[in-house]
Amino acid sequence: MTVIIANLFIIMASGWLFRRFGIVREGAAEAFNQYLYYLAPSCPHHSENS
Repeated sequence: MTVIIANLFIIMASGWLFRRFGIVREGAAEAFNQYLYYLAPSCPHHSENS
């Protein structure tokens, strides 16, 4: 569980840093959201028992 929380923190912190230093522009969030909306359902789901 700690690994999951650490990964989420790293993702959120990197997004904040990218926006803060101008690596990602303001309008990029909508494009990322659309991309992830179509990408996420195609990812396979793995259970811990397999």
